[in-house]
Amino acid sequence: MKYEVWDDVLDESLDEHSAPELGDVVTGKAHKIYTDPKEFFKRTYFTRPMLEILEHVLKTFKGEERQNVFLIYSLFGGGKTHTMLTIYHAFKDPGALKDEEVLRYYDPEKRKRISDIADTISSLRDVIIIPIYGKGELPRPRKPKGNIRTLWGYMADLLGEYEKIRVEDETLTSPTPDLIREIIGGRKVLFLIDEIVDYVDNLRKSADEEERNYSRNVSKFLDHLATALLGSNSVLIVTLPMDEEGGIIKTEKEYDREVILEIRRALRRVGGTRMYSPVKTEEDENELVEILKRRIFKRISEDEKARVLSRLGKAYSNEEIFGREARVEEVRKSYPFHPEYVNVLRTIIERVGLQRTRDLIRITRIVVRGILKEEPSLIMPHHINLDDDKIKGSFFSESTIYGDYWTVYESDVKENKLKGFSNPELARLILTYVFLKTYPYDSPTSLPEFPTPKRIAWGVYEPKLFEEKGWSIVEIRDAVDEIRESVKFMYLNKKDPYLWFWRVANVSQMVNSKVEELLESRAGEVVQELVKMVQRFVKERKGLRGRGSKIEDHVTFFKNNNIVVGREPQEFYDTPEYKLMVLVRDDVDEDTLRRIIFMHGGGARTYRNTIVVVYPSENGIDEMMKTLAVAMACDEVKRSIREKFGKYGKDVVNIQMSMVEEIKRKALEDLENQMVQYFRMVAYPDKYGPRVVQAQASSKSVIENVYSALVSHGKIVDDFDFDWLVERLSEVNVNILRPEGYPVSELVYLIMSNPALPMVSVEALFEAIREAVRNLEIGIERKGTIYFKRIYKEVPKGEEEGDPPGAIKMEDVILPREEALNRQVAEILKNESEEVRRKGGMDYKVRKWYEVYLPNSTHGIPLRTIVEEGRVKEEYLDHVLQGYIVERVEEVPVTRGEFYLEVSDGIVKGKPGDVVTLEVKIKPVGREPFKVELRPSIGELDSYEVELENGEERAVTWTIVVPSERTIAVIEGRSESKERKVEVTIIPAMEEEIIEVNEVKEEHKGYVLTEIRDIGSVDELELIPMEGKVSGSMRIERPFWESRFEGLDLEVAKYILKEVEEVLGSKAHLDVRVIGEAVIDDLLFEKLRALNGKVTFRIKKGEGE
Repeated sequence: MKYEVWDDVLDESLDEHSAPELGDVVTGKAHKIYTDPKEFFKRTYFTRPMLEILEHVLKTFKGEERQNVFLIYSLFGGGKTHTMLTIYHAFKDPGALKDEEVLRYYDPEKRKRISDIADTISSLRDVIIIPIYGKGELPRPRKPKGNIRTLWGYMADLLGEYEKIRVEDETLTSPTPDLIREIIGGRKVLFLIDEIVDYVDNLRKSADEEERNYSRNVSKFLDHLATALLGSNSVLIVTLPMDEEGGIIKTEKEYDREVILEIRRALRRVGGTRMYSPVKTEEDENELVEILKRRIFKRISEDEKARVLSRLGKAYSNEEIFGREARVEEVRKSYPFHPEYVNVLRTIIERVGLQRTRDLIRITRIVVRGILKEEPSLIMPHHINLDDDKIKGSFFSESTIYGDYWTVYESDVKENKLKGFSNPELARLILTYVFLKTYPYDSPTSLPEFPTPKRIAWGVYEPKLFEEKGWSIVEIRDAVDEIRESVKFMYLNKKDPYLWFWRVANVSQMVNSKVEELLESRAGEVVQELVKMVQRFVKERKGLRGRGSKIEDHVTFFKNNNIVVGREPQEFYDTPEYKLMVLVRDDVDEDTLRRIIFMHGGGARTYRNTIVVVYPSENGIDEMMKTLAVAMACDEVKRSIREKFGKYGKDVVNIQMSMVEEIKRKALEDLENQMVQYFRMVAYPDKYGPRVVQAQASSKSVIENVYSALVSHGKIVDDFDFDWLVERLSEVNVNILRPEGYPVSELVYLIMSNPALPMVSVEALFEAIREAVRNLEIGIERKGTIYFKRIYKEVPKGEEEGDPPGAIKMEDVILPREEALNRQVAEILKNESEEVRRKGGMDYKVRKWYEVYLPNSTHGIPLRTIVEEGRVKEEYLDHVLQGYIVERVEEVPVTRGEFYLEVSDGIVKGKPGDVVTLEVKIKPVGREPFKVELRPSIGELDSYEVELENGEERAVTWTIVVPSERTIAVIEGRSESKERKVEVTIIPAMEEEIIEVNEVKEEHKGYVLTEIRDIGSVDELELIPMEGKVSGSMRIERPFWESRFEGLDLEVAKYILKEVEEVLGSKAHLDVRVIGEAVIDDLLFEKLRALNGKVTFRIKKGEGE
């Protein structure tokens, strides 16, 4: 058994007699548990004030000190009389103090103190006890006891000395201190005066003037008695119904405050009076708990206590739930009561106006009887059964403001308000705790004493209950959150982090009524506002709960001006940009999606791979409207708060305003979460039409969730390289590594117009292109400039990497790496030069050239020596690609006779027999005069010797008759120190003839095909086997659609035109031509035969033969 209660606890009739009167104990009228010293002590906890008073009294009786006057003070039910009874019984039967059951549960030090007190009292055989009970039958002027009319006459009579004081008794005159000393003599007298204020107060309120005057003499007598006892070995102990804290005196309301203060002054005037509050209630020594345990429990199982504390220790270690307020040591002291049970009940008793210790015991007797069968591991605040009539009558007296709180309890703490809660039973325990903890304060504003989420966890967690119900401690926090977020509670007030009840209904009910109005009769307004909220949250990435709050995401794929939010579908411009349509409706069908994604105007969209649509899942709009209606209702309710709550003060208005703001904040927070939860249906262009997938609500950003869904389904690729791009494009029969280059603009066009391809951002595409250049996979041509390899001034130490432009532009052209290398080499070789510069009176030859260094090589190869006909020789390609191109500059003194020889044309074409003339320039190196002799291998010169001086060049004319065969002509020049020669290739040209035919024949083999015209269908276009550019027009009759295009890549045109036919479901009429050049060899001849009779071929003969 966890604990065993005293038998009297089970007797309901004793509930109202939990604190006996001194007079009833002295006369034997009280119950045995109060009149029998041993039974009394078993149920008594010896407080520190009790023991101190007894020890001082005994020292005075033994002559060891002179503490003669003790004043025990507290308000009603605070333990004054019980302390007095403890002293009375101790002197009546000291042996009872040493009973084993009495001493049980005390620590060794306190056991010894109690035993020592018992022994000392036993050694004092001659102490006279004079109990005076103010509520008893004490004599008074109009109601004497026998012939005794006064308190002093009564006390003298008890001491057998009445005759000495007869005159003072009859005349109602207080005896002098000396007379009192004479009456006491040298005896040890213990005066126990309880409830004297009741006696004096009744006299003071008497209609008889003599009794009123006598009442003042009673105070004077107490002053004289205290004076008389000073220095004696007698003791006076008096109780007063007052409390004193921080210099402020509180008196019991039932009595005249002046009477209490008058008696207090009388007893303290002479000095030396010791004042005691019966019970220490400081946090480190809260004796109320020990009193309660002693009065209720006969036995408490230490083993069970240890088990409970162990389980609590494990639970309380979770500071996220309990914070640092939950301390096992506090429970150790209060077990089997939870500390909050005592704190809550004590607060109610003190603030509602009950009697402190007395009602604490009385109510606890009722509580314990109600849970004996349940045997909880701890007695918790929620075990206080407010439906019990006795407790209800005490807590909610109709004569006080607390009577209103029964309505509060019935309205907000009953089960009907908890329907729909995830754990309604736990929620009720929490609400009960909050109610008990806060209602005694009757506060419209929050106070530091009010529960926070962590205090609530501390105040409701009871291990056995949670284990039996299968609850986890985390559910406390969840239930508190549900309560805070709910608008069901009419009297529950919330101001972070506090919860409390107040008897005036809060704004929640006002909000609920307004929500119903909005949804039932003003739904259109709610829809309009929802569109604005989605615009703010999704497009603008702004939180709904206030200025400055932003929704963090890192998605730049959809530019803000390309995101459209609306209730109805809207048409985007047909541009090469990615766009997002946010539809604020959940009844979206496939036809709607097809129109948005693939159509523009009256026909098909060109950029058919650019539009994404996101819309809510089923029922999403209804749920978001309900939540938004709460926020809208709050704005309207705020305007009437001051009118309803202004009479309670500014603070109350502010709290209610804060609550409605909190309701709105929570609604908007919920709306944010709902937008993320519901806007998950994502539609995007696919090869076979719109495809719809469901996004995961993994981020607070709808756009980020849309983006993640597209990435996870492979529609958006955000991490790729150029090789991946080449591979994906090859899947749609597009080769971007063609020798003539592939414009970046066409690549962007292709990606954004082909739904079969992934979506990639232009920025990512451009970066992949730059990275490919850096890796020397491709080159870029921009207005004649080639970006490919780096040109160094010195041989570098690191690995070779390409030299991409700072940014890729639409006009750039992508080149295969070999083509990029050859074009770049041709370009830089043009920069090679030799010139003469005069410096310091001398001529110097300055030469610039380029060398190639292989990795780890120290010797360069002149670049020009490995280039043939403008291209790097095949066997040197890898060397140049992997090596470094270094620019070299050399400056050497000029030797007399050095010169350069140049011919105006390196290649000459003409018909055999034609006469052609070339200009030959002779350029001296240096300014010294010298002669140069010239000699051509064929043809004639107009001068065979030239004189050069002052560094000026000379020119001669070379006349040649074109031979019938290809010939290499050479002209040589010779000076006194140098020989030079230049070669010229002479090519006899055949007459070029362009013809148009409808059929290619054997005789056309070797000719050059330059153009195919009159292509009338997509099927014919598909048969064209050459590379080239397509221009012309396309028309579809039903549905009508027409388009013109110029210079489209043939492969791109094939794809686009075929896709348009598929989407519109109708064959197109073409009027197009393909321009390109290809030699008609055996293979091409066979492929062209399929077009014979369908198209017109333009072919030429000449060089192709």
